[in-house]
Amino acid sequence: MTINDKTIERLNNLIQINEDRKEGYRKAREQSDDLSLQSLFDQFANQSGKNIVDLSVAVESYGGVPKNDTSISGDAYRAWMDVKDALTTNQRKTVLASCERGEDAAVNTYRNILKSSDELDNNLIGLVTMQSRDIEKAHDQIKTLRDNA
Repeated sequence: MTINDKTIERLNNLIQINEDRKEGYRKAREQSDDLSLQSLFDQFANQSGKNIVDLSVAVESYGGVPKNDTSISGDAYRAWMDVKDALTTNQRKTVLASCERGEDAAVNTYRNILKSSDELDNNLIGLVTMQSRDIEKAHDQIKTLRDNA
């Protein structure tokens, strides 16, 4: 596998985790009656949408094809599916705890990519680091809301 192939694979992993995250927050938003949570879920879904666009441009610049689906078999997708289950109980703390598990998966994916960033050029490291920080902030915000629920 060439360096370009490894870079494309890593970027596509980030695209998939953002697809999982976006889909999870959209489902959470659709099923939540809490207006403040709906707004937050929209914000985080949109954040992942922007991440996907930026990562897709990077994949294409390396000659790759961006992924455009969720990781149906992945842990992240299962974590986000817990959001749907939590929403059926309509309990704020349970919903936020499920969202936090999804955010944990996203944070871990970004951390793993950054740990093995030797194939990424400086521009990509900057992009991935910036997105990672934003997702960590979102994680912390969800965690704080869950702790206060």
